Amino acid sequence: MRSLGIACLILVAPAVCLADSEAPPTPVLFSTDSGYYFVKSIPESPSQRSQTAGMTRVYRTGSIKDELLCEYPWYARRLWLFFDGNELTLVRLGAWHRAGTAPEREIEIGFYRNGRTLKEFTAADIAVSKKNFVQSASHYQITSRATGIVQGRNANYFEIHTTDGRNLRFDLSNGRLLESPKQSRVGK
Repeated sequence: MRSLGIACLILVAPAVCLADSEAPPTPVLFSTDSGYYFVKSIPESPSQRSQTAGMTRVYRTGSIKDELLCEYPWYARRLWLFFDGNELTLVRLGAWHRAGTAPEREIEIGFYRNGRTLKEFTAADIAVSKKNFVQSASHYQITSRATGIVQGRNANYFEIHTTDGRNLRFDLSNGRLLESPKQSRVGK
């Protein structure tokens, strides 16, 4: 019976380790719904283990040549672009947070416009408390999923869902957290 248990452990352990492995960073491209604007994020090097080193560039689509509008000195795999008719807003969700990294220094969500930062929230800002972190063998998670951009009658916002069940909405015009009945106090 003991050898059966050891055999099961030997068969299951590699699958658990593989499921907790990071995918290597790869170039990504996203556009607005209209296709008039797009963002391209390129990692510094696929062999480098950093999930955020690289360059992100925002373009206006041209008939012959695309126009570079702005750039940011980081890489992100999860990006959204929103154009409200006047302003173009870029939203990024942070990479997997490695165990042992300081949540106070890890970007969980950021809002950007015209090459500048509107607002960034760290993993610690969003989690509020250590009990809200979901820990795996080598990483921790705060955001369970993103609804993404939601266009409302009076405002446009970006919504994420946390691992502890909160729905957080952020104003796309300035990146600020909007009040929501299902949330704790977040950020500063």
